[in-house]
Formats: sequence, C-alpha cells, structure tokens
Amino acid sequence: MSTRALLKTTPPATYRYTLAGWSYWEKVLNCDSLELTGLMRPFDFEAWHGDRVAVLGSNGSGKSHFLRLLAGGGTDPESGQEPVGEVNIDPVGHTGVAKLGARVRPGWFAQKRSRPDLVGRTLLENLHRRDEHGSVLPREDASRVLARYELAQSAEQRFETSMDTANC
Repeated sequence: MSTRALLKTTPPATYRYTLAGWSYWEKVLNCDSLELTGLMRPFDFEAWHGDRVAVLGSNGSGKSHFLRLLAGGGTDPESGQEPVGEVNIDPVGHTGVAKLGARVRPGWFAQKRSRPDLVGRTLLENLHRRDEHGSVLPREDASRVLARYELAQSAEQRFETSMDTANC
C-alpha cells in the first residue's frame, strides 16, 4: 500500500476538551421569549457547555441588563444558583424566561463597582481567595481561568490599577 493511499484512509485527528465535572452536552442557559422591558424585543436562545458567546449591541440596547439578569440567577433562580461573592444585584424588568442550567453558578463583576475588599490584591489572588460559601479555586486552576480568557498577562495586576479607582 502506498503512503498516499494510507493518508487517504487515515481519519483526521480530533481534539476535545472538557472541564472536570462537565459534559459538553449540558445546557447552561435557556432563554424563552425573553424580553427586557423597554430595551429589546423577545428572543429565544440557548447555550451549551463549551459554547463561546458574545453579547453585542449599541449603547443602551440592554447588554448590561441582560448580563445582570443572568448574574442574579435568571428569572427564577434555584437553590445553589445565587451569585458568587458579596454582591447585591438589582432586579431587571423582563418578561419571558431566562433559566440557568444545572450546576451553573453566576458571577458578577459590575462596570461601576466599589470593592474595598479587593484593593491591594492581584487578579490571581482574588480568583484564588476563599469566598463566603467556603469554596476556593486552587491557584493553578485560577491561572488556567485567566489564561482561558487571555488575562494571564494581567495575573499580577492589582485590582485598584485595573479600573477607575474613584469608587474603591
């Protein structure tokens, strides 16, 4: 058998990655006729584990409101889907349903924020620290999270230098 024939019959290599405890077929978000009052028309949407999603729109179109609704646990959050951290998320006026998938726990890092508890810490330290729920992200895992979002180069940047410090 020639090398050329061998190459034609060999299937291409495939690569798949998964995060511990997750399956790629798990739905992480389902929106059904979701409308943010006065901001956007109703839409349906679903996201699955491993999907990469961008929220795009002009200024004032409701992007931050949509993310704030999700950060609050969606329309009717289940036990265990309360936001990570000591945050108070204002309710978002909406109709329809935004439901987070099983084992999805939202986080929220507001555009305008006052977090004196984070001042003096690096981004990596803030990801690695123990939260009020007693969980901690191991330092190596925290580094991987930063790398996944192309923030590894900012790991040692202090919180107060990463934003407008007027609110700290």
